[in-house]
Amino acid sequence: MLEPSSTYLPADETNEPLEDAPSASLSINEAIDSVGYGPFQIFMFILTGAWLCADGMELSLLAFLMPELSKQWPEQDGAFWKPMTSSVTFVGVFIGSFLWGRISDRYGRRLANLGTNLVIGSFGLLTAFAPNFAFVALARFCAGLGMGGTTVAFALYVEHLPIKRRGSYLVLFSFWWTLGIVIQSFLAALYLADSSPDSWRHMVAVSALPFFILAAAYRWIPESPHWLALNGHKQEAAYSLRWMAAVNGKSLPHSFSLRDSAPGSNTMPKLKESLETLFGPSLRLVTILLLAMWFAMNLSYYGAVLFTPEYFRVGTTGGSSEFWSIVLISFGELPGMFLSAFLVEKIGRRGVQYSFMSIVGVSMLFLLFLSPQKNGTFTTALLLLSRSGMSGGYAATWSYTSEVFPTTVRATGLGMANSVAKTASVMSPWIATTLLSISPRIPISIFSALSFAAAVAAFFLPVETTARELAATVDQIPRNQGSYEQAMERLVSEDDITDPDDTDDLEPQTS
Repeated sequence: MLEPSSTYLPADETNEPLEDAPSASLSINEAIDSVGYGPFQIFMFILTGAWLCADGMELSLLAFLMPELSKQWPEQDGAFWKPMTSSVTFVGVFIGSFLWGRISDRYGRRLANLGTNLVIGSFGLLTAFAPNFAFVALARFCAGLGMGGTTVAFALYVEHLPIKRRGSYLVLFSFWWTLGIVIQSFLAALYLADSSPDSWRHMVAVSALPFFILAAAYRWIPESPHWLALNGHKQEAAYSLRWMAAVNGKSLPHSFSLRDSAPGSNTMPKLKESLETLFGPSLRLVTILLLAMWFAMNLSYYGAVLFTPEYFRVGTTGGSSEFWSIVLISFGELPGMFLSAFLVEKIGRRGVQYSFMSIVGVSMLFLLFLSPQKNGTFTTALLLLSRSGMSGGYAATWSYTSEVFPTTVRATGLGMANSVAKTASVMSPWIATTLLSISPRIPISIFSALSFAAAVAAFFLPVETTARELAATVDQIPRNQGSYEQAMERLVSEDDITDPDDTDDLEPQTS
């Protein structure tokens, strides 16, 4: 179907030079907006979404794997190795998030895509041949290093999206991760219902296979035009945009050039420069608030996921019914995610984040006064409302973080946020299980307080990304434009933001 023809481009793209004396000048954002949302973006939604889905499968695998390993090696200290294996996996994700973010910003999104899939697939498959707990822990740590790179999927997808309804598309993109959890639950019900001592090995091996398929699909993944243009590969970026337009049935000006996204700089910053950008005057408050939100939301989310099966007992314990219960609970995320996708373009990214997390905090507060034995219906409703609010708020945070950081540090910023999030994830098993054994009110109070803290942080975010172009450098980050009303005023007043169906009439700037 498509044959690679360059380091950065997949597919049927010739290396013929652009016409001499270009008569039009477009920015990357203008070109993508003129192409609009179409089959090309749907293709990217599926390809990068499958990457996120496979990550959801691999990370949720831990919940089903740990009890099986205790049965496999009863002579080993499962009380030590089970939490240790989960913790070292998240430590791997913590390191990998930052590592792959840097690789992606310096060497491209495609290379990071290939590397993460090969690392996760290889060590995921190696887990199936583990002779003991220690080997599993080491293999999961290495697989976690690869899983840290899935933040690049968000960067690659957002950098191919037009401004109009970008937030909704990004929130819906998070659906893939939830789908991965559901698929893994089905696999667990299928394989672990078998009493065979090696059934867990078969499940682990099957869970690793999607990453090798995704690695093979590397040839069809285009490089981000934002990254290409910013790194001096303007011709490749122009070819990529022409290919995108052709797939969408649109057309760009017959002869055009790309304006500099970052005048005076065609290279990505080094680590020190990236940190100075993220914590510099323009982004310091955004970065600190986002890191606090990612920490609080991850600790609440993963803590609630681990806490719910113990506190809210659906079905019977043991056998496949336990796994089907988790499937049902996982589906509780979908309503919040779809509602979030609708509201991010109505009340803004910040509005969705602080309203949804406030709902989670209130729901958790009510749980303090209920008992699942005496108030089963209300407890069920509140837990599902909390899970739905968490998924919707978290998806909006993914969207906002992908948009607010400039191209020069986008993947690095996402990786740093994910690293902080996974630090919280390491703590979540101890809060959800150890403190639960003392009193259910302790973890519930912690989850409620963290949810309110995330809501407050979202309220004070100084920039609203609704209807805003993706910035290439920190100099393009708007200041004092944090309200949703101001964002919508820009959406209405800017002539270059039009309906995708009307973008053929877009007039580029002539040179």
